[in-house]
Amino acid sequence: MSDLQLQKSLDAFLVPGMMNLNVLDAFDVIGNLCHEMRESEILCRRLVTRLSFLRERALQLEHAKKVPAFADVLGHAIAFLKKYTPKKLLQRIALNRNILQGGN
Repeated sequence: MSDLQLQKSLDAFLVPGMMNLNVLDAFDVIGNLCHEMRESEILCRRLVTRLSFLRERALQLEHAKKVPAFADVLGHAIAFLKKYTPKKLLQRIALNRNILQGGN
């Protein structure tokens, strides 16, 4: 399988629990949700960078079995962002601080 075919296969993989959302579209959703949380811009950028790194690793042939786990991670990231994005700004700032300190 060529690199392009592997990439298309990964990008088309459906994210568990996210209806008909595929991996490629999940990156758009995460980017849009991160854009709404400007107070956490640095954390969100790091998240996207790390997810992009994992995507590149999953594209390598020896990591092809990791694609379902990677898609699951994307689903958890989207669920987390969807949980916090609708909250009011001050509430998100307080939660952000709590998350950084290791709380729930």
